[in-house]
This record gives sequence, C-alpha cells and structure tokens, in this order.
Amino acid sequence: MKRILQNKLFMTSFTADLLSNFGDTLFYLALMNYVLVLPDATLAISAISISELLPTLAEVFTGYWADKTKYKLNTILATLFFRVMIYSIVGILMGFQPALWIVIIVAILNFFSDISGQYESGLFTPISIYIISDEDREQAMSFRQAISQVSRIGFLSLGGLFITWFSYQHIAFINAGTFLVSALIMLSIYKPLNKLVPKEVSHSTKDKSHFFNNLKTAYENVKSLPIVFKTCIIAIFLNAVFSSVNTLMLRYIHDLPNFFIINSQTTLVIMSTSITISGIIGSVLGMTLLKNTSLTTLLKCATISPVIVYLGFGLGNIYIVVFGLMSVGLLSSALNPKFSAIILNSLPKDSLATTLGGLGTALQSGHLVLGVTVSTLITFIPPYIIVWTLLGFSLLLVLYILLYAKFDTIEEK
Repeated sequence: MKRILQNKLFMTSFTADLLSNFGDTLFYLALMNYVLVLPDATLAISAISISELLPTLAEVFTGYWADKTKYKLNTILATLFFRVMIYSIVGILMGFQPALWIVIIVAILNFFSDISGQYESGLFTPISIYIISDEDREQAMSFRQAISQVSRIGFLSLGGLFITWFSYQHIAFINAGTFLVSALIMLSIYKPLNKLVPKEVSHSTKDKSHFFNNLKTAYENVKSLPIVFKTCIIAIFLNAVFSSVNTLMLRYIHDLPNFFIINSQTTLVIMSTSITISGIIGSVLGMTLLKNTSLTTLLKCATISPVIVYLGFGLGNIYIVVFGLMSVGLLSSALNPKFSAIILNSLPKDSLATTLGGLGTALQSGHLVLGVTVSTLITFIPPYIIVWTLLGFSLLLVLYILLYAKFDTIEEK
C-alpha cells in the first residue's frame, strides 16, 4: 500500500479522475432537479433518460476507436477540453428561463459528453498498465474502487448542498471547471507519462466479418459454461428491470405529493447515497461473511430486489423503494467478484478479451432496450401501468430462477 500511495503518477491521475467524477455527480443531481421545475416534466425526463442510456450502444465502438488512436495522451487531454466546452455551453443555456427546448439541447450535449468520457476511459486503459507494477495492480485496483465508492458518498452530500447554494447555471460552469482542472492535472504529468509509456502505434483495422466472428466466438465460449450462460441470461433481465428506476423515480416525485424524503433534492441524494453505502457493505461482506456463499444463492436473493422496488412504487412508498435499491446494491457488490472469478478461471485465455467484450454488450442490451422503451412509453401512458407490469415481470423472474433445475449442481462442477 505504501508503494501505491507514493506512486505519483497513479495518485495524480486518480485525483484527476475523482475530480471529474465530482463534477458529473453534481451536474446530474442538478439536471434531475432542473427537469422537475418544468410545468410538464414528462418529456424532459424521457429526453434525459434516453441521453443517459444511448451511449451504451457506442461503448464497443469507442473502445475500438481508442485502440486505434495513435497519440493517446494528447487525445485524453483533448477529450477533457472538449467537455469543458460542452458544459460551458450548457452553462450559457441554463441562464435562460427553464424550458423544454433547453433540456433537449442539454440532453444532446450530455450524450456527446458521455461518449467522450467512454472514449477517454478506453484511451487511458492501456496507459494505466505502465503506471502500476504487476505485483501492485490488484491492490491498487482495490484501493481505487474503495476510495471511489467512499468519495461518491461525499460527492452526493456536497451535491445536495451545492444545489441549494448555487443556480443551475453556476453548477454547469462548476462542472466545466472540474474538467478544466482535471485536464491541467493530467497536463502536469504529461512528460513523465510520455517517457514511461511506449510510443503508441495504430492498431490494424478489423473488417466487419471478423468483428461478427468475434461475437460468435464470445457466444460459444459463454454457452460452453452453463453457470455463466444462465447467470448472464438472468443478469440481462435484472439489468432490464432496473433500467427504468430513475425515470420512474423522477415521474413519481413529480406526480405524487408525498413521494419524497424531506424534498426532491434530498430524495435523489439519499437514493444514490444509499445504493453506494450498500455497495460498500456488500463488497466487505463478499470478502468476509458471504465469502463461501454460492453465486446462485446470491443471484436468487438478488432477483427479489426488483420485486421490492416495484412494489414500493406500486404502493407509492419511497422508503420501500430505497430499501429495495439498497438490497440490490449490497447483493450485486457481493455477487460480481464471484461471477468474474468464474469467468476468468474458466474461459479460454486466448479469446478472453473477445468473450468479455461480447459479454459486456449482451449484459447492457436489456438495460438499453427496456430503458428506452419505458422512457418513451411514460410520455403516453400512466406510470402505474408500467410499474405493475414491471412488478409482474419481476415476479416471473423470481419463479424462473427458483425453479431452475440443477443450477447449483452445475456451479459445483
């Protein structure tokens, strides 16, 4: 741990990342509250929700593009300055009287900002390999994850205060400022990073047939491991049913007079903070009390969480919703390391990257499809119809996994 804390490049780049994360968290909270002040918030909520979901479509392409980029360090700086420009424009727009047209433009700009963030992440991944030695890598990643989770709680708390202290326009400019400072921090370590990292070279372009062959290989690898394949199917459906929570939360806060804790701003902060805290607890329990608990046992418990969440929506009880979200945060944090270990220990090493890439795309598919569908339907039909439909869907998912034959037997093999 001492070597990690004394690693200037690691700590400096991590600080820059944390700072930009704070800006994103602050602006997201402000934007969610901004749409709630509009007379007709339904279309605005849909626009923001879709702008948050659509970037998942481009993840495979931004990663591929990042691999082909020759001057990665220069491009990382360019993406940060690009987001400074985006949120400066957003700040100017927020100076006008709140209106739907502003939300739509901001949603479009937010989409491009998220795409830029994905691209930057892909650019930095190969660079990070040279910052930390192999023997320190696992500990460094654990340290980074723990600090990020704890910091998120602080960011959400500060965000709640900032929303009460500053205007929406000021918060947009603050977000632009965090990216500017992040860019300056990365610029301060540009030379040592450039010396440490081998000269980047462009990767060869892959044709479409090869790309689809890779997806086919990924499917065959996962299908050859029944426990992984069945877990993926369930995870796709879990991601799908949870994709609509933010959209429904905003709509219910807007429509129901008592669906909040203290006020709308505090409710959004409490919801996000509760999930983060439960995730930290789940990570700790996964290494201690739940260390020997099987993957399928945790998965079965996790399928009950959406039932709790949508039952809370159906009853109009915000506390039940938050409890359900905390349960999924805890269980998913305990479950994910076990699932990852099975994949890394079982899949062929020569096609691991291809399989993981295809797996990531598949896991996001349900989230994207149902998320966009609900964000669109909520402008035409009452939200309670969507809630009770998703509750019924969640109950069917519980029955499916509880009745799945030989699930635990397959895992033990």
